[in-house]
Amino acid sequence: MSAATPRLKRGASPEYSGRATSKKDDDSAPPPSKFGAALRKNWMLVGVGVAILSAKAFPTLGAKGGPLRPEVTVKYGAVALIFFLSGLGLRPRQLAGAVANVPLHALIQTFTLVAVPLFVRGAVAPALESAGLERWLCEGLVAVACLPPPVSSAVILTKAAGGNEAAAIFNSAFGSLLGVLVTPLELVAAVETRAAEIALSRRGRRRRFLKIAT
Repeated sequence: MSAATPRLKRGASPEYSGRATSKKDDDSAPPPSKFGAALRKNWMLVGVGVAILSAKAFPTLGAKGGPLRPEVTVKYGAVALIFFLSGLGLRPRQLAGAVANVPLHALIQTFTLVAVPLFVRGAVAPALESAGLERWLCEGLVAVACLPPPVSSAVILTKAAGGNEAAAIFNSAFGSLLGVLVTPLELVAAVETRAAEIALSRRGRRRRFLKIAT
């Protein structure tokens, strides 16, 4: 006597029964671990940490003239690859809409090329100098603050954070072009301001010395 086959409900089919079984098997699969989910969510921070540790362990690997040739691969190849991959994932309508968002571009460029240099020059550099940091390092921070943001990091960080990637691409390119005109003017203004402060401090010292001497 042959084995009895399982009875199906009216309207059900063997294919439907197989689908229900596979779904049950998927539900019974163990969920991904919290550690793996955290790694996938924060892949950018993990990659930055790995890059820093690798540079610490093998400093000659990414040095100028080293095996990786960063003066060519990073300066030209990486930037071109970032723009190429970002452009593949964007639709022309998205990029056109991002270009037409003038208030957003004005806000980003004003914050990057005006607010950040003023904040670093007026608050960060004096605080670090008063804390004991060398004066020329503070001046270097002011000079770096006058530069537009790097193209690669601006696009990658915006994409990793789920932001407006099209606006990031446009503002990175536009900021680099605008920085050619704005950054030299800001550097000259910073140097002249610092020279005036040094001259005033020297005059004050001379006056105090003359008062003490008389």
